[in-house]
Amino acid sequence: MVFDAALVDEVGKVVTEILQDCEQYAYGYWVEDTIPQSVGQLLRQKFERYVDSCADDSEETRCMKEELFYWHLRYFSLYGSFILCTNRGERNVPWTVQFVFQM
Repeated sequence: MVFDAALVDEVGKVVTEILQDCEQYAYGYWVEDTIPQSVGQLLRQKFERYVDSCADDSEETRCMKEELFYWHLRYFSLYGSFILCTNRGERNVPWTVQFVFQM
């Protein structure tokens, strides 16, 4: 499967925007009840909304967007496994978002 550069950029931009929206959690601008369970959960929910809003996309384009999204998740997972703290209990949303913005 060959990915169009514009599609790669589009998905990258969407993921970046979602992470920028998460910045509020890193800097304490949240209501305790609104903190998502994990960054991955929040990314998936918001990305799914984005994909659903692209009603004119073909099934192939939708699948490509999802594959690109999962690539980003794998990147964060692999990169994070080497860089993030070893104590899983410290991998909360505010801390993780602070880390992502310092990359």
